[in-house]
Amino acid sequence: MFKKVLIAAFFAAVIAIVTFPYWGSCGMKYDTCVLSCDLRQRNDGIAKAACRAECYARKIACNSNQALHR
Repeated sequence: MFKKVLIAAFFAAVIAIVTFPYWGSCGMKYDTCVLSCDLRQRNDGIAKAACRAECYARKIACNSNQALHR
């Protein structure tokens, strides 16, 4: 029984991660992007800054898109 619950929770988490770009808010997407940058570019400061700048540009685009469609 416990194994079935664990498998169901795993599949629910996978579905949530795959569909995140469709339901996540701009702030959540930005935070996730920055975390991803921090994990991928641990020691390279320039690459980390460039990655974070891309995240910020995506956040601005997301906020602009939401403002236009309200």
